[in-house]
Amino acid sequence: MKYSIAACILATCVTAANAQLYSFPAPPMTVADCQGGRIWMKRNGLATCDFYVPDPPPPPPPPPPCRYEFWKFMVAIGPGGNCSADGGCDGYGYAVYDGAPNSPTVARTWTSWDTGPIVHDPSAMWPLIQADMQSRGYYPGAIKTSTPGNGNYPGTSYYEVCRY
Repeated sequence: MKYSIAACILATCVTAANAQLYSFPAPPMTVADCQGGRIWMKRNGLATCDFYVPDPPPPPPPPPPCRYEFWKFMVAIGPGGNCSADGGCDGYGYAVYDGAPNSPTVARTWTSWDTGPIVHDPSAMWPLIQADMQSRGYYPGAIKTSTPGNGNYPGTSYYEVCRY
């Protein structure tokens, strides 16, 4: 009986001792504890070794509201439609170039059939041009250059192209 009690006590002690042999690895304490390309870092306030994952880059900035590059980013406002050296032009309008070289993104020309005699008065056409461009999300910025007319029709003005 003494032996069986001693055996039970011994078995209990060995089981308890065996349970103490299982342990978890200690958290890294120095940079030297990091292995295989991992780096020393803290996550949630705890020291750890892990692979570096950079933050995603910030989104690119939006394009500027106004840009100008001749025949690529510009607004041309002037006479158009059946222009002749002696007779002038049939209409007056604008063209917006927004990134496609030599190819207008938006263009509109008014003729005397549309507006009557004011088509030959650039200052009277300005409100029509502004309203039409605004309805398409554009507006002319600062004036950049202009070309003279030939005496029979006014010149053409070139502006920055701007977006709302």
